[in-house]
Amino acid sequence: FPSHDTEELFGDLCGKVSRFEEIDGLRIIFENGEVIHIRPSGNAPELRVYTKAGSDERAKELCEKSLSKVESKISLL
Repeated sequence: FPSHDTEELFGDLCGKVSRFEEIDGLRIIFENGEVIHIRPSGNAPELRVYTKAGSDERAKELCEKSLSKVESKISLL
C-alpha cells in the first residue's frame, strides 16, 4: 500500500498516514495516533484486522469499518 492509496482507502476513517510498519503484516499509524494493523492469519486462509484508538468503542468502529474496506478492495481484484 503506498501512502496515497492507503489514505484513499482509510483516510475518511483516520486522516493522514504518519508511517507504516511491516512487521507481522502491515501496521498503518495515522497522525491522530490511531492504528490499523492488517495481517494474515497464521493458521487460516484469512486476513485479520486489529485497531488501536482512544476508546474501546472507537477501536471497534475502526475494526469493523476497516475490515469492510479491505474486503471490498479484495473483491475488486
